[in-house]
Amino acid sequence: MLIDMDTRAGQVASLVGQYIPTALNIRVTPSWDEETILANLVHDDRLGIDALLAPVRPRTADDVGPDFYRHVIRMLQRTHDVVVMDTSVNYLDPLISTVCLPEATAILFVTTLATTSVQGMARALQEITQSTDNGGMGIPRTKIGIVVNQAVTEVGMERDQVLQAALKVPLIGSVPLATKDVLTCTNYNRMHRLLEHPNLGPAYFKLATACLPDVPLLPVVDEATAAAAVTETVLEPTASAREVATPVAAVASSPVAPRTVAAVPAGLNDSSSGHDVGRKRSLFGRP
Repeated sequence: MLIDMDTRAGQVASLVGQYIPTALNIRVTPSWDEETILANLVHDDRLGIDALLAPVRPRTADDVGPDFYRHVIRMLQRTHDVVVMDTSVNYLDPLISTVCLPEATAILFVTTLATTSVQGMARALQEITQSTDNGGMGIPRTKIGIVVNQAVTEVGMERDQVLQAALKVPLIGSVPLATKDVLTCTNYNRMHRLLEHPNLGPAYFKLATACLPDVPLLPVVDEATAAAAVTETVLEPTASAREVATPVAAVASSPVAPRTVAAVPAGLNDSSSGHDVGRKRSLFGRP
């Protein structure tokens, strides 16, 4: 279950290629019961997920507030195996500070290796983890894990610098840079195909196992392909999956990340797209 919690600039609808119904369709009904909620989800067969879309118009964002989303999230935790909340970058937004972060059992805090992103991560983590007595949000570090997105080597940001900015929050995953493939899959609305990417697929799988250590998962790339892939990751996780979080009921994707963080699985190449990517070969060059 994927919930678009960015009510003013949500992008999940674009990624799954469906735009209605949205959370607003549930909000305007007299009863936010299970039947109504499930009837207003969209399903993406290619990714194998249900999604609750953000309102289409930013001006209606205030109509779907924290109380509404808190109720819906708790209902969906009973109907789905995993609930993923994709948030905006504004961690002070009441939807994030009073709903996503407190409700989540695991929080993925995404950063790139840009100095501005790492510095922003340090500021946000300070605010999020500081005790409420000292003006912070009081979120335990034990349920937060850092993910480095678009990871490359030799760009002037070393592993130790990221860890220092992390304020003892563990690094649990690293997704290698694959700009062209991600942009192509995004623009052709074939996000599911990135699961087959020889570098990104294994990185997504490792991230999933870190969040769900006790749940058996099927690898998204066959072992031979994964072994042959040359993955240029700059950082190795500093904590085991079990040190990061208990099995996830809800995951909040955090502040500092660029929106490509929702680079949850993606891909391309089916005849319905009208774009021939190489007939019997996939986007990534394999039959």
